[in-house]
Amino acid sequence: MVQGKGRDDGFIVEVLKSVFGSQKEIAHVIGRSQGFVARLKKDVSDPEKRSWSQSQIAAVIAALAKKSPPIILIPEDWALDKAKFAARIHAQGIKKQGTGSEEQDALPQNGELPPIDLKLFEGRFIRLFIQPLPTGLKKLAVHLSDVWIFPGKTYEQCRIEFRSFRNDLKVAGQLKNPKFRGLKPCGYLQVVGRTLEMVVKYGSDIPKSLYLGPYPNAHHVAWFLMTNLDIKFRNRQVCATPMLFIRVKKGERFALDALEPGTRLFRLLRKFFKGLTEYRDKSFEFLLLSPYDASVEGITDALGELKRKR
Repeated sequence: MVQGKGRDDGFIVEVLKSVFGSQKEIAHVIGRSQGFVARLKKDVSDPEKRSWSQSQIAAVIAALAKKSPPIILIPEDWALDKAKFAARIHAQGIKKQGTGSEEQDALPQNGELPPIDLKLFEGRFIRLFIQPLPTGLKKLAVHLSDVWIFPGKTYEQCRIEFRSFRNDLKVAGQLKNPKFRGLKPCGYLQVVGRTLEMVVKYGSDIPKSLYLGPYPNAHHVAWFLMTNLDIKFRNRQVCATPMLFIRVKKGERFALDALEPGTRLFRLLRKFFKGLTEYRDKSFEFLLLSPYDASVEGITDALGELKRKR
């Protein structure tokens, strides 16, 4: 059984993404392009809407059966509504089977995963992280920068702009470096599985910055936490740094100078990061822990003290 163009079944791709991790993987499984998969998701009234073929359904069924634990579907499941289709998959893959992961085992028991809505991230954020100042003393300081998130070309990505790059260079002691002159760092934010992925591009001669973090299961994203893998300006060493993004209003002005130990914001941010990061010596791993039982209320208040009056 294959449903025709008269059936609104775009939810099938979204449910399958929660299992396969990405639209790209679904395209690989059915042997078609990502563009074709995108057309499978379109509204029934869209002339570009595509329907599932028998062979594509069979390919997905076979791939799900190979997972651990296996997820067993039949072609007739493609005729179910959204709630029943999601329940068929997640009852087998998550609900009835212990995954060994507290996060996965704590997922909602109604067969549905929390929806992924990148519109929740659109707006202006201040990025905060702790790194040494570019001095011989290697003194630590809170670094702040202005980050804007806009709708992307597709609803699966947001566009990122680092609006305070000149100030970032000043704090890093690189303002006069001709290599960075005229650059406007930008990139994208997307969700891969249940993981946030941000990629920021500086220029053709500068490596990209990669950020990864847990997807916040919230109806309003006031803040989110990520780990940044980056190259240090001066010595080209690779570093992994926890970074906190706090939402602020578009018209607000902030002093973005580095804040050294002794300031309230430094103390609060250091405590926050130390509570949510962990180094495991036996596995030689640096871990970013799930942050969503934590509060950033104090940090937000301290950040507000840096507002500049017009």
